[in-house]
Amino acid sequence: MYFEDNSAKYLKYCKEIRKHTPATIKNKTNSLGRFARWLNGREFNLENSRCYVDFLLEEGVSASTVKEYFRTIKAFGGYMDRYGIQPYFLKALELPKDVYRDRLPVSTETALKIIDAGTQSCLSDNKHGRDSKVISSLALRFMLFTGVRDGGLLNMKVSDVHFDTGTYHIRLKGGNIVEKGLPINLIEELKNIGSAYKLFPVSVETLRDVLSRGCKKLGLPKIKPHSLRSIFATTLASTDMSPIQLAKQMNHSKIETTYKHYIQSDVFKDTQILNLNHPIISLDVSPRKKLEMVEKSQIIMSLTNDPRFIITMLDDKLVIKIRRDY
Repeated sequence: MYFEDNSAKYLKYCKEIRKHTPATIKNKTNSLGRFARWLNGREFNLENSRCYVDFLLEEGVSASTVKEYFRTIKAFGGYMDRYGIQPYFLKALELPKDVYRDRLPVSTETALKIIDAGTQSCLSDNKHGRDSKVISSLALRFMLFTGVRDGGLLNMKVSDVHFDTGTYHIRLKGGNIVEKGLPINLIEELKNIGSAYKLFPVSVETLRDVLSRGCKKLGLPKIKPHSLRSIFATTLASTDMSPIQLAKQMNHSKIETTYKHYIQSDVFKDTQILNLNHPIISLDVSPRKKLEMVEKSQIIMSLTNDPRFIITMLDDKLVIKIRRDY
C-alpha cells in the first residue's frame, strides 16, 4: 500500500495546492492507478519504472498516452523527493527516441483483415454473440472509413443517419454537431440495422476486444479503435489532400494538430513547388529546365502511371486530362 497511499497524497496535493483542473486530476489518477495495478506490490524504483514503460509499448499503447503516463510518474517521483518521502531516482528514466513519434498504423487492407478475424463466427456463439459481432464489424468499419472517434460513434442514434441525402450527424468532443457524408460502401448494411435507438449498440470495450482478438489471430501488434481514425487520416494524407481539407475532415479545431500527427513533409515536392512558382527563383530558369522539373513532379506524384489521367504536351505546355471512363 506504500505506492497507493503516497499517490493518494500526491493527487490531493495536485488538487488543493497546485489547483490542477478536474480533467488533469482524472488523467493523473488513471495513470497512477494503472501503474499501481502493474506494480502489484512491487517496489517503486528505477528498474520497475523502466519495465513499466516497456510493458506499455509492447501492449501497443499509443505514444501520446505513454508520454502522458511517463510525465505523471516523473512528477510523482519529484513530489516524493520534495517532501522527503523517497529520494528522486527517475532522472535516468528516459523514453526510447522512437516513442516521440507515434508508430505508423497498419494499412486499410490490414485493418479490414483484423476486423474480419476478430468478428469471425464460432460454433459456440449464441444469437446475441453473433449479432454483437455483426454490429461490432460494422461499427469498426464505419470508424475506418469515416475517421470518427469512438465516443462520437457510440453516441450516434439511428435518427442521425439520413439515407435520402447520404449524410449523417456526429457529435464532436466539444458538443457541436456536424454533418458528414456516409461511406457509400456501408449504406446498405446501415439500412439493415435493427436497433431502434442507438445506431451501434455496443461498448468501446467490445470493440477493443474485437481488435485485440483479430490482431492475436493474425499475429500482429495490438491496435485500438482510435488507431482506425489514424489509418483513415494517414490514408487521406497520402492522397495529397490539402491540410485544410484534412483538418476539416478530422474535425480538428487547430490545423497544427493535423500537421503534427498526419502531414509528412516531402522536401522534394516542396522544392518543386518553390522553384516552379517563385518569380525570383524561376526568372533565370530555362523552359527546358522547367519542363524537366515538371516531369520529375509527375513521377513523384505518380500521375504518369495513373490510368485516370492522360498527360500530353501542347504548344510547350503540359496538359493533364481526366479520362471520361473513370
